[in-house]
Amino acid sequence: MKIAIKELLSPVHDAAFIANTLKIFEADLWDECQKRGLELTYDLAESDMSIYYVKSGGVENYFVDQFDPDQDFYVLLTSDQHNSLPAALELHAYITQQGCQAEILHGQPSEIAQRLATFTRVITAKKELQGLRLGVIGQPSDWLIASNVDYERVKRNFGIEVMDIDLKVLYQLIDHYQGIELPDAYAKIPVLKHYDQAKVSEAAAVYLALKEICKQYDLQAFTLRCFDVVMSGLGTGCLALSLLNAEGIIAGCEGDIPAALSMIILNKLSGQPIFMANPSRLDRLTHEVVFAHCTVPWNMCETLALDTHFETGQGIGVKGNLALARATVFRISSNLEHFYADEGQILQNGQERSLCRTQITMRLDDEIDYFTKAPLGNHHLICLGEHLQIIEDFFELVYRY
Repeated sequence: MKIAIKELLSPVHDAAFIANTLKIFEADLWDECQKRGLELTYDLAESDMSIYYVKSGGVENYFVDQFDPDQDFYVLLTSDQHNSLPAALELHAYITQQGCQAEILHGQPSEIAQRLATFTRVITAKKELQGLRLGVIGQPSDWLIASNVDYERVKRNFGIEVMDIDLKVLYQLIDHYQGIELPDAYAKIPVLKHYDQAKVSEAAAVYLALKEICKQYDLQAFTLRCFDVVMSGLGTGCLALSLLNAEGIIAGCEGDIPAALSMIILNKLSGQPIFMANPSRLDRLTHEVVFAHCTVPWNMCETLALDTHFETGQGIGVKGNLALARATVFRISSNLEHFYADEGQILQNGQERSLCRTQITMRLDDEIDYFTKAPLGNHHLICLGEHLQIIEDFFELVYRY
């Protein structure tokens, strides 16, 4: 990732003297950036993003001439010399008065470089969302009564194109792929090889059909009205969604569009596979939440087993065990105006027969009154690692409601 430097230096200052006094700071900053895969450059044409380097005071009026109100946010790099920080404070106030976002980078080179790394991840995620195609295969499930979204607003706010695909298309493809086995890379996996082969074959047809739909409609993500597939006697989508998520195709359940959008956003910000789950049990005193669902990305789990789908007792449900590690929970609202995010610790994997097959207990860092007083919907999205800061940065810095 290349970051272009736009210098702001007042002509009343001695440029050579300033350059000499900032040598160590700049050398350390360039080195810290390089450690994080970032390249600082003065070539604007070849850069992925640009920042302003406030090298001295007295540059405010020069910045005004370069100000662009359509720029998402401004990054102001400062040093601890030559009235750099005071000038940046004035610039920040001006930028925010114009209705734009800004942040001042000040401190140790390692601290600044890490913040720049976060910015580049946010910028990259925003670019990756532009033009992404999300298919809604069947309408949202009947019980998702608070999960409709405005497709045009999704496109305007995120650049994501949402398109409806009739379930009949899927049914025809499932019929076409009956009897065709999973690709060898999957068929040879012991947990699949030694399970009920009639059910594996049934799930394989769903997997191949969904993959073909993604190819035909150029989808990078989809959400499936999966219960209709089960009740039509065509098998479950749980295994297919698990495998496709592992392949990098964001695959959500129950036609839940806000959840699918949340999966996409969290995936782009974290770079991790996403577990879509129901919050099934809460303990306010311990901040613990049990999350469960019958599918989980194949590559997100330490160990995997197969079982039936929980509610119907049919087909294949995927039972995964996740690492007992730090993780992030996220969801965006149906009107795209609010989000929930928190981090926590995965404490254990569950084995209960009265819940969906993949079960984890998380102790969240914050109080969990959100789930009982202001939930944004049913499904919530979980990925491994701590990503709260980058989620907040995304919505603060580049997302415009």
